[in-house]
Amino acid sequence: TLIATNHFISCGWYAIGEAGLYDVDWTEKAFPEQEDHTLLYRYLTSFHWSITQFTPASMEVTPRNSIERIYNIGAIIFGLFMF
Repeated sequence: TLIATNHFISCGWYAIGEAGLYDVDWTEKAFPEQEDHTLLYRYLTSFHWSITQFTPASMEVTPRNSIERIYNIGAIIFGLFMF
């Protein structure tokens, strides 16, 4: 269930980054246009970010606007209650 939970959290994280709600988002920094990143790489990056919200690990992907920050805080609080 932990993997499934992280899958859904990572999909939400990626969707927020790709929604285009702000001029700056995490996907813009993590996947620059001049670099070609496959969908698998983008998913694994999102999944890696999700796992780091449940562990003390670090990740270079960070929120870049208020919606992403709110989602990030929610994921951390959810992780605290899961353990």
